Amino acid sequence: MNCPNCGQELQLDQYEGVTIDICAGCGGVWLDEGELDQIVERREKVFAQEEIEAVPGARVPVPVKKEDMGEGYPCPKCGAKCRRSNYAYTSGIIIDKCPSDGGIWLDASELEKIQIVVEEWEKKRDENRAKIAPQLAEINRDVQVKREESYKRMDRAKFPLVGRLVNGLVRGIVRLDE
Repeated sequence: MNCPNCGQELQLDQYEGVTIDICAGCGGVWLDEGELDQIVERREKVFAQEEIEAVPGARVPVPVKKEDMGEGYPCPKCGAKCRRSNYAYTSGIIIDKCPSDGGIWLDASELEKIQIVVEEWEKKRDENRAKIAPQLAEINRDVQVKREESYKRMDRAKFPLVGRLVNGLVRGIVRLDE
């Protein structure tokens, strides 16, 4: 296969335990379908703080307008026109994905940027979960209290049998013998 960017022949290489196609000329990378997920899951490569800080999408969303993305490269496997998209919608990393075989073309250093973005977003997700856990627990308690209060109101309703039926259905237990 040849590089869709500069035309040089792509070379097989190992990256995070996955065999990928790399261009020695421009540094671009071709990943067959599923290889990006395998690489992101492995997390063997450790990034320095300055590498992380150099990727804007790792800290804040970076939206990109479709008209600013330009034309997609031809797929190095089948020649189909790849579709350009902003990886994970807000990373600011433009990838080219083949609509036929699902492979992905990444320009030089974009693979590392994707790894950084995914790892940083997951760290933030975990930090945010820890921050909001007490508030979520309180909301759940409030919902439970209000639900129980509404059950009691329905039990005291003008039509007690209807109230018990509705409460029973809501709770999953219907007792008609009362």
